[in-house]
Amino acid sequence: MTFTDTADGVSTLAHELGHAYHAYVLKDQPLFYQDYPMNLAETASTFAETVLEEQRRRCAPAPLDELSILDKMLMDAVAFLMNIHARFLFENEFYTRRTHGELSRARFDELMLDAQRLAYLNALCDDGWNPEFWISKLHFYIGAIPFYNFPYTFGYLLSLGLYATGMNSGNDFAERLRDFLVETGRRQSEDAVRQTFGENLNDRSFWDRSLDIVEGRVERFLELAG
Repeated sequence: MTFTDTADGVSTLAHELGHAYHAYVLKDQPLFYQDYPMNLAETASTFAETVLEEQRRRCAPAPLDELSILDKMLMDAVAFLMNIHARFLFENEFYTRRTHGELSRARFDELMLDAQRLAYLNALCDDGWNPEFWISKLHFYIGAIPFYNFPYTFGYLLSLGLYATGMNSGNDFAERLRDFLVETGRRQSEDAVRQTFGENLNDRSFWDRSLDIVEGRVERFLELAG
């Protein structure tokens, strides 16, 4: 990775170390158990980022520093929960309509704009929309991996949910997290989480706890911003 001696560089380093630790705990597993799906790969890396950023926020020397950290956190939330969601909606609609024939460039623009309006709840200003976003995003052109971006949102929300679980757990959380990462090579996401944390990913309350963390950051940001 390229390290630029900035806060973003440290965050990126934490992200990649999350991937590295995931691979490390699997190194002694049978070969076929060392492979894991992308959504769980992004859970490990995003969890490491979450731990770093929350610790930085708690240790912020001044309110303005904490506000800056929260700004970055909430920009990430917008990216994962709105921007990437728009990409998913666009791609899903494209595959549905493509079964009936080719689409024109104008139709691509319309689908992209509709997806953005739905994902952002029509909240952007008039010049904030980008109907040609589909042209510039390389991920849409990776034919072997449809819905490339979705695992990032899944990993983001799952990592926040596990972080929320960790805040209410005992001293064995780190070991349970390690066990979870080991299980990612041999179990489905739902089974890996249930086996190690006893959480049910089919229960909406788990995902609500993930979003509660984001909501708490929003409230703190507004408090500091006055």
